[in-house]
Amino acid sequence: MEISIRKALLLWIPILIVPLSALAQVDSLATPEAKGLYRKLFRLSRDFENGKILYGHQNGFHEGRGWRLQSNSDWRGALPESDLHKAFGKDPAVVGYDFAEIGNWNEELIMNQMRAVHQKGGVVTMSWHIPNFDETGTDSDAWNTSGETAKKIVSDPHFKALFRQRLDRLVAYLGRLKDVPIVFRPWHEHNYFWFWWGNTHCTPEEYKKIWRFTANYLKSKGVHNLLYAYSPNDIEKDYFERYPGDSYVDILGVDAYFKSMPENLYFFGVSPLDEWKGDVVTLLNWAEEHGKIPAITEFGNEGIVYSKFWTDYFAWPMERDGLRQFARRIGVPSPRIKPAYSLLWRNDRDSPKHFYSPFPGAPENENFKELLAKKVLGFLGDL
Repeated sequence: MEISIRKALLLWIPILIVPLSALAQVDSLATPEAKGLYRKLFRLSRDFENGKILYGHQNGFHEGRGWRLQSNSDWRGALPESDLHKAFGKDPAVVGYDFAEIGNWNEELIMNQMRAVHQKGGVVTMSWHIPNFDETGTDSDAWNTSGETAKKIVSDPHFKALFRQRLDRLVAYLGRLKDVPIVFRPWHEHNYFWFWWGNTHCTPEEYKKIWRFTANYLKSKGVHNLLYAYSPNDIEKDYFERYPGDSYVDILGVDAYFKSMPENLYFFGVSPLDEWKGDVVTLLNWAEEHGKIPAITEFGNEGIVYSKFWTDYFAWPMERDGLRQFARRIGVPSPRIKPAYSLLWRNDRDSPKHFYSPFPGAPENENFKELLAKKVLGFLGDL
């Protein structure tokens, strides 16, 4: 089925001459390690013909099917076998963590893992499902959208002070990880409604102010080991509506999930695969235009129920000839860069269906073998 008219119009974007300022890492005081990570991901994304795409997995080394490490007492001085390693002898090159899940019971464990991933040449990413909070400073969770907190952070000094307290917790943690470069992905999926910073809970300008305040505050407190990733949910015409600006973003990302057909109709229209192909082409052309690193910052199909999910959906950003042919078919510029990495969401210890990466006996493992045979994925230790 042909791609939608909406998507085809969206894809028609000229490749402009990129200002030199857009090609620079946004933190001018970045640590040597952060500069090294930036160069590695940028070069990887520009090696369109031969470069691999790094395989990523959220919580890959402290949670999986039937197991979870809880605290530093579980640490044995080496990374445990990931679910992917148990199934295929490979470990994710990109490992995702979330600051909201780090507490005093596991902070040392996560620090040890982050350092180990970095020392093995891997990439650490960190999102933040920052809890909503009220005027008393009581936290709830990121999905509690009451209270107009995002608006109040911008306009109310009391709420801004409470917000600084939460940022200070992050500063304290990152202050102990200055030797580890981290792709930091705050305020994600903001172009929908499910988080308290979403598009129905603050204006575009309010969102931009929160993003810029976050980055400026962290840098003012001496945090210089971060790359900043911007990650709306799906590629829509509003992708840049809340964009804080090239001087605040290193990585242009997208979060994309493939669910049941009714949900896919809402997010992707009648042809999910064609819409996804259009999304990828759009993201790559935008990243080149803005001089940014493109990445698939969250991805997956819960329970891996799609037939040939790995070779048809996950592999699409890696199909060089396919990208060229698809761009020609819909009449847009052919991408000249590719995503640096693609991060799958986590495998839950207990849930019978909440998993996204292979494990022994997982659905579509045979299809994953077909993907491995293409030799387009980068795993831990490959770089």
